[in-house]
Amino acid sequence: MKDLPGIEITERHEHSNDVPYIEKGLDAAVVYGVQDLKFINNNNYSITLEVSATENNITVNVKK
Repeated sequence: MKDLPGIEITERHEHSNDVPYIEKGLDAAVVYGVQDLKFINNNNYSITLEVSATENNITVNVKK
């Protein structure tokens, strides 16, 4: 989400260990009821998150 103008991250937690699929500091650990990834859309338009998951991957597309 670092390259999305107008999106302000308000809560993000790094993984406790290095993860091989993304640079350090760009990851986000989510633990139900404990840790979240939260952000605010400061743009004057809505966005949609399209999320898909397989056994090995989670993909999120942000669409205007």
